[in-house]
Amino acid sequence: TTFEVMPGVCHDVLDLLRQAKPGSDTQLLLARSFARLARREDHLDVIAGMLDGRRELDGLAVDTDMRWTLLTSLTTAGRFGEREIEAELDRDDTATGRVRAAMATASIPTPQAKQTAWASVVESDELPNAIQGATIAGFLRVHDEQLLEPFVEPYFAALERIWRERTSEIATQIVEGLFPAQLASEALLARTERWLDEATTAEPSMRRLIAEGRDGIQRALKVQSRDAG
Repeated sequence: TTFEVMPGVCHDVLDLLRQAKPGSDTQLLLARSFARLARREDHLDVIAGMLDGRRELDGLAVDTDMRWTLLTSLTTAGRFGEREIEAELDRDDTATGRVRAAMATASIPTPQAKQTAWASVVESDELPNAIQGATIAGFLRVHDEQLLEPFVEPYFAALERIWRERTSEIATQIVEGLFPAQLASEALLARTERWLDEATTAEPSMRRLIAEGRDGIQRALKVQSRDAG
């Protein structure tokens, strides 16, 4: 699967990062990619060292934005939690900092954290748009996709209510953002097609989003089939 090869990909990215021109855009992009891909313990050790200054890369500025990137990587991996997020927010108590903190908090890899993030988006309508978008992004950041499986049925059950109760922009952000594409499987494909068959009165705009999600699953399954072959 994708996650079986990712450690090797991540190691290649780390090698490229170490070879990148100091202070270049390439170095910055590679640092962000490495933080996003890191799963292996030795790679996470590098991330932690970059954050606390033990492992400096010549020319790479570990500024506020990079600190949040590194911290979210460690949070997604379960090394950090609410205490570290709150401490970072104390350092960067700004509108942008609160958005980044929302993403990091939603990325905490526990069922409780995922349920809290889900409820704040799907069951409540009090989040500002930027915070909601960040929460959705953090919710989807997992190393173990099983954390997302309990939300498949609630997702389909909530679709028409969300579209009815939220503005078009917010509803689109939720419906598109929370579609469980990471769980691509024949079972999810069948569930998606069943919703499309049954929700005949759903708004065309929402049906189009779900149909696009279905098409994405079909493409993913074809890739999985080729990889298995």
